[in-house]
Amino acid sequence: MLEKISLLIQNNTLTLPRTLLTNYKELGLSEKDTLFLIYIINEKNLVFNPEKIGNDLNLTLEEVLEHISLLTGKDLIEIKMVKENNIHQEYLCLDKLYKKLALSIIREESNNEEKKSDIFSVFEKEFGRTLSPSECTILERLVGEYGEELVSCALDEAIYNGVRNFRYIDHILAEWRQKGIKNKADVEKDKREFKKAKKETKKLFDFDYLNDDE
Repeated sequence: MLEKISLLIQNNTLTLPRTLLTNYKELGLSEKDTLFLIYIINEKNLVFNPEKIGNDLNLTLEEVLEHISLLTGKDLIEIKMVKENNIHQEYLCLDKLYKKLALSIIREESNNEEKKSDIFSVFEKEFGRTLSPSECTILERLVGEYGEELVSCALDEAIYNGVRNFRYIDHILAEWRQKGIKNKADVEKDKREFKKAKKETKKLFDFDYLNDDE
């Protein structure tokens, strides 16, 4: 099945839903189940034809039915009976899948908004006032450019130095970028190295050269 899917990708004939790829584990799917589902999504004719699916993906009939059973059991697809020209035909319906993917997008956006709200609240608490519209714009830019974790670290550094303004915080972030600092762990490592270098410099200056026996 993997080879068949890979060939379709190479030929640019396969659509890969980003939301499905980033949320398949949340939906309780394995990689193979996800590949199977991607194939179904890309089928123009959704008439349920397990033999065709098996031939297209090099799967046995039993394997196809196992995938279908799992996906229907997880409430991601349905097999609906449709009457056309007095003939009953089974169709695969993906409406439930699309609804769940839509909910995943909504939750993701909601989480992003909560994170955004959290860091705004942290800044307002530390500044002791409500941020101005221009400051909100600057903060959005900094978070987008450096990430929330590093911006929070820069805020902590500014507060430690007794400075509470965005120009100083922006300056800190720019310096960290030049040093290759990308996250909180890098910041802590840089501080440790700075303290170590400072101690070594102090020892050098405190050394009594005049009374050195050697």
